[in-house]
Amino acid sequence: MALHTGRGGCGLVALGPDIVRTRVGDAEAKVACEVGWEQSLADGHSMQETFGLAAAREELATAQITPQTPSKRRPERRGDMS
Repeated sequence: MALHTGRGGCGLVALGPDIVRTRVGDAEAKVACEVGWEQSLADGHSMQETFGLAAAREELATAQITPQTPSKRRPERRGDMS
């Protein structure tokens, strides 16, 4: 369960102990990836090398992808913006 605090969503959330216990490993793995990406960029590697963009581009080129048309529906407004 997540509870957003503050008006307009300030980015703070409260997580229940069960979610923290089951997902903390995922969060730690993401942080480790981000540290590696930052180090790769600091070492002068390109974004393509750091994030494997060339491999992703090749994979997309060979994949059967159907373009999707963006929705014309306007997003719903959250709360009073005045």
